[in-house]
Amino acid sequence: MNVNIAEIVVDVIHSDVDRIFDYKIPNNLNNIQIGMEVLVPFGGRMITGFIVGLKSTSLIQKNKLRNIKAVLHEGTVLINEDLVDLAKKMANYYMVPLAMALECIVPGG
Repeated sequence: MNVNIAEIVVDVIHSDVDRIFDYKIPNNLNNIQIGMEVLVPFGGRMITGFIVGLKSTSLIQKNKLRNIKAVLHEGTVLINEDLVDLAKKMANYYMVPLAMALECIVPGG
């Protein structure tokens, strides 16, 4: 399976963007992993986000997907998949945006 799409939660705590966004993984960033913090274009500006999933297909047309611009923290995985799952459960249970739940889990967040 050729994984070339990252599921990203952008670091914006607002109900209008409380969902996971798909971004293309450019060839120069092919060693991306779940739990990394990245820089992505969003709403006309560059913001940070966390990779919470990887996949090979998207419901969004490939030519409409935007590229991840950079991996932050020298490619360090800040949270593992189990902690990403915990953040999703916390967001659902406490009815808070996923970005807020991730902030509670990320070291130094």
